Amino acid sequence: MLRSVPRLSFLSLSAALMLTLTAMPACTNKAKRDDPAPLTNNEKPEDLFKVTPDGALTRGETTTNLLFWATGPVAKVDGEEISPGRFNKEAYKLHKLTEGRIPPEYRETYATKITEQLVDGVLLERAVEAEGIEVPKEEVDEELADLQENQPRVFQMLTGEGKMTTEELRDELRAQRSYRLLLGKRYETQASDEEVARYYDENADAYAKPAEVSARHILFKVEQSAPAAEIEAARQKAAEVVLLARQPDADFAQLAQDRSEGPSAPRGGDLGYFPAERMVKPFSDAAFAMEVGEISEPVQTQFGWHVIKVEGKKPARTVPFEEVREQIKGHLDAGKVRVAYETFLTEAKAGAKIEIFPENIKLRTNEDEAAPAP
Repeated sequence: MLRSVPRLSFLSLSAALMLTLTAMPACTNKAKRDDPAPLTNNEKPEDLFKVTPDGALTRGETTTNLLFWATGPVAKVDGEEISPGRFNKEAYKLHKLTEGRIPPEYRETYATKITEQLVDGVLLERAVEAEGIEVPKEEVDEELADLQENQPRVFQMLTGEGKMTTEELRDELRAQRSYRLLLGKRYETQASDEEVARYYDENADAYAKPAEVSARHILFKVEQSAPAAEIEAARQKAAEVVLLARQPDADFAQLAQDRSEGPSAPRGGDLGYFPAERMVKPFSDAAFAMEVGEISEPVQTQFGWHVIKVEGKKPARTVPFEEVREQIKGHLDAGKVRVAYETFLTEAKAGAKIEIFPENIKLRTNEDEAAPAP
């Protein structure tokens, strides 16, 4: 469920920032970065996100030097202050998710983005309250369970090492679900059957699947530039395995485990299904010309000599509409929600008095990073 959520709150903001950070150079900060103890489920998180004037935040028994932090309200929405505690909560979570790897030149941009997201959150929560929208606990529980069971890596990224407690994550999921209900009540966020069918027809090429072969192989490594004697010796080893593999009681998978020098050896040489273009041409040419159950003569590629056994074939086909209907609908629905979200914010901001106080946000510099942690 989370995978279809638009950029509505900290969870989606974090994901976007994490994607950006993978392309960034790592900071050279060598200060201690112990993971603080996680909050218990009975604590009120925003009350605990207090920082010292120089940006040190203590949570549990450990201290984190934030890369940016608030010393006063970061914004007002129609006179309602967004407290430094709310900002520092998000700054802390982002710090933990990125392991503090945000270079100085990006920090102001990210601090500004957090402030904008907090303002958006106030506008969304007001509208949710005005519409009388309440999310049943059972629905949040279901979404949390779905995240834990079907996206365990995402769940661990969000909750591991003192980042968020399960209760904090539950609050985020509740908020996002309430926002989706709000947008669905005010705008068109569901793709019609006609739109889904039209998308399939207009993107027919994307649903054309090439022919595929399932195969196992046994590899004897030798470089093409190796002396002729080495190449021939590897070929002879492959030829010996061909004879063994063609015996009536031969177990090709076991032979691959015992003899293959390739990375698929522990899997019995299993390569699964693959289209022709996924393998080097000599290998694909041989595999696609063989019958199911057939074992090849030695085949030479840039990696060495292969003995191939074809285990299955799938003809080229077009994926039927019914197989991808729900996938297409989810894609189109997500696009409509994004449009509705932007429309909502444009309308809400036009009718609100929003004040931003960037002077209350401090940024850590390279010089600050050189100082020892408190």
